[in-house]
Amino acid sequence: MEEAGILGDYLIVSSTHGSGIPQEWKGPEFWSRWEAVLLGHDNDEAGDAMAERIALLAGRELHRVKVPDSLGKDWTDFWQNGGDVHLFNQQVNNATVVSVQVKNSNGSPEQFGRVSYDPVDINGAYHGGHLYYIAQVMMREQGIDERGQLVPLERLETLVVRSDGTTHSYYKSPAPKGTPDSQRVLRLTDGTLISKEPKPNQYSTWSWQSISKYVDGKAKVRSIAEIVGDVVDLLKASVWLPYEEDYAVLAFTVPVTFLQSVFESVPLILLNGPAASGKTATGISMSKLCANGNVIGQVSAATAARHIDECRGFVVMDDLEAISAKGGKDAQFSELVQALKVSYNKYSGVKVWTDVKTMKTERLNFYGVKMINNTLGADDILGSRMIRVQTRSIPEGFQSEHLRDLTAEDEQKMAALRNELHTWAFMNVDQVAEVYSKEFANRSNRAAEIAAPLRVFARLVGDPALSGQLEASLARQSQKTIESDDPIDTLKEALENIVAQGYDTVTLTHIGMEMRSLLDANFGQSASTEIPEWSRPEWIGKVLRSNDLAKHGTSGRKRIFGKNLRLVGIADWFVSKVRDKFQQEGVEIETGTKGPDDFCRGCQDCPYRNNGCEIMTARLQVESKSKR
Repeated sequence: MEEAGILGDYLIVSSTHGSGIPQEWKGPEFWSRWEAVLLGHDNDEAGDAMAERIALLAGRELHRVKVPDSLGKDWTDFWQNGGDVHLFNQQVNNATVVSVQVKNSNGSPEQFGRVSYDPVDINGAYHGGHLYYIAQVMMREQGIDERGQLVPLERLETLVVRSDGTTHSYYKSPAPKGTPDSQRVLRLTDGTLISKEPKPNQYSTWSWQSISKYVDGKAKVRSIAEIVGDVVDLLKASVWLPYEEDYAVLAFTVPVTFLQSVFESVPLILLNGPAASGKTATGISMSKLCANGNVIGQVSAATAARHIDECRGFVVMDDLEAISAKGGKDAQFSELVQALKVSYNKYSGVKVWTDVKTMKTERLNFYGVKMINNTLGADDILGSRMIRVQTRSIPEGFQSEHLRDLTAEDEQKMAALRNELHTWAFMNVDQVAEVYSKEFANRSNRAAEIAAPLRVFARLVGDPALSGQLEASLARQSQKTIESDDPIDTLKEALENIVAQGYDTVTLTHIGMEMRSLLDANFGQSASTEIPEWSRPEWIGKVLRSNDLAKHGTSGRKRIFGKNLRLVGIADWFVSKVRDKFQQEGVEIETGTKGPDDFCRGCQDCPYRNNGCEIMTARLQVESKSKR
């Protein structure tokens, strides 16, 4: 360096001992006097550690100059192994800023140095292949009072139960003297790094008696098929739903709530129907069957947010309109709605919440299965995360035949089912996670993503009839529905949809099935076996003529798979009206491009396959014979 004339550009400083730091180096004043500081310690872990120690003391930006690996690990090696001034200058120019290194961590207390801090919120968590559940017990000990007599000493103790049957407490890891309490590290006794002290859940539904049997290895549970069968029976006894297949949605939702932390996304259930149609009763029944189930009534947004965070189970938000009516007075209502919109996903469901009264911020977990009931439906964004379950007022004479008031025995059975499902979930979490990861995870379509947990349990239950009902309900979610109680309005809506698809001549059967896709299956029925008047071809034809929706004269009949179906031509004025409506929306439609039998092109992908199609049976029989 002297021969090259660059020695005067550098001041080389070294401590007497390589591992020691002189006292004068331990303050920023020593390091502030130079234009730049280059650290040339050995290329090994000890050299890196020394550079980090100096960087913490210097109070300024430092650079690390390293010997190329090919020439050794220190500067003596560099010069002896052929290093020259040109290469030295190159290394100086490429010097990197000294950065405090943080190692990736698996949370083990056996790693030393700076490691990543990624604690777990253990309340209802699924971590390391295990489910965790927080329970509270009473600890009773013997003590001696001031008179020297033996007395019982009692206190409450929080335990964390793990799905392998072990129980754990928590502790603060030993820390350097003077460490502030806010910087202390919390761990479970199994070593799991946790974000806060475990607290008992006031909405807990797993009794200690049941937990104790599980921990002691004495718990016995039935198959999930038998358990879900009981759930279906209790739901049908306590609530009436116009769509039979919606019982399958609710029945499979129940076990999902006991393992929801296993899934990346879960469904939100929209219970939608007019006033006095059983929405509240359905929510209450579900809350008595689901994990940590509870109902949120007319409370503030802040109260509802903390309620959801603490529950970590199934939440019913009863009467969303009444809650939203507080929006004008409650500044945080819109914030709550935004949290609900993303609460179907495990990762987006954790939000920072600010209390507007205290301005204190905290992280709240909104993730989990919810049932939101209201009359008017949900907006497009929230609705896309939801599975809709329709309610209707019970037809006269129907309740006494199919429903009953739940008895005390039913209530006890529901509580026993919850305990059994908690136990089943802890026993079978590996199986559920495996089916989910192999069959249903990583779905890009949101509808498939939120339905995946339901399909996991349909697979595990293995009941073709119940699985078919689930798929029928899920298929219905994509169909447009209307809220009118007037079947004539529905007929006009159905006819408009048919014209928009390119028809100007149509069968009465086609119109009836389009109406079924817009109305509830039991609309207009006083009993489940009754054929509603609005679905009869005679009624449809009469209404078309009386409302001038059909061309005058007969259009003949069309035979489709053995069914001799009556044809009608759609009135020209109505076709023009529909065409003009779509033109105003910037959409050009062509009518007359489809024949009256084009709606029947195959049962597999038919939009009417779940609407009681009278052609399906005959068509499937014909197609089956043709394949022989």
